[in-house]
Amino acid sequence: MTQTATAGPSSRAREFGKVAFVATVGIWPPLIAGRLILGPTAITMLLFGTLVGFLNTAAAGRRLGAAATIAFVLVAPVALVAGQDPVAGTCLMALGCLAVGTSAYWQRFSAFNVGLTGTLFILASPAAQADLLDGGPAQSEYLLAVLFGTLLCGLWPVAILPLMHFVKDIPLEAHHKKADTFRYVVSVTILVSATTFYALAFARDSNGLWLPLTLLMVLQVAPDTTRHRAFQRVYGTIAGALASAVLATVFHGTWVIAVVAVIAFFGLLATMGHQPYSFYAFFLTVLVLLGVSATEPPLEASMQRIVYTVIGCALALTAYLIERRLTADHTRAALNPGSVGSLALRRA
Repeated sequence: MTQTATAGPSSRAREFGKVAFVATVGIWPPLIAGRLILGPTAITMLLFGTLVGFLNTAAAGRRLGAAATIAFVLVAPVALVAGQDPVAGTCLMALGCLAVGTSAYWQRFSAFNVGLTGTLFILASPAAQADLLDGGPAQSEYLLAVLFGTLLCGLWPVAILPLMHFVKDIPLEAHHKKADTFRYVVSVTILVSATTFYALAFARDSNGLWLPLTLLMVLQVAPDTTRHRAFQRVYGTIAGALASAVLATVFHGTWVIAVVAVIAFFGLLATMGHQPYSFYAFFLTVLVLLGVSATEPPLEASMQRIVYTVIGCALALTAYLIERRLTADHTRAALNPGSVGSLALRRA
């Protein structure tokens, strides 16, 4: 089971060792096989299919893991087609935000959010659009093969994790009030939908999807958590972007990049769900930017990552301040003046 907050260094080391071993067995085998069989153009879809199956199975068992994997595979081709049109893509993300945001009330937000993140990657990825949707019969067959491979990748951890006794090691989130969940659903749907439209219409070729992705990861049901994450995300992203720019420039095209990427992956696992969040943001940024360094100028990609992250966090903080102002106004109205309001507030 998950360690408590007072767990010592040795307990944390054992926990990380277990997670690293399970992740190695539960994630890497299907990804490597899929990459060898289907090629590099399929890796994004295969990766997120695997993560959806892995996280949902770890959080809630085989049934939810299998259902989430199947749902992701069904939505993926819709995302590919919708990504051709900014309005259609925005509508799809709005529906996804409504569904995933509502899941926070049932304490499944974190695991479900992985599927929505993967959907956004497919929706706004120029590579996915070019490589999987040229309309030819051969590409149609290839797309079906990729979808089938994604299904198998997602079902692999569904089958293997219970055998390794790694189920429900990811705790449920705190139970949220309906009012907090409603405010979160409104905020994430409006902001992610608007920035998705911007990414699809104006910044498809400049990593514009990093803007709505930042909002997906920073916005939380608990307002104070959003504020904390926003600052931590900026710190970690700036540090990770600078580090990856130096590494990708100095060691471009060498085995060092692959080694550092693997280290960043395990660092990501070690810091997932732990504080400070800036460490997680750092390893995530290093992993992402090293991944794109083979096709994009490292410094340019790093600057884009920083700019979109800062803008996304600024939008999240704006939503946080608006929510606080509305909550304060509601509280003052409830207390307005005399004992009647105070009595009503106490009864509420």
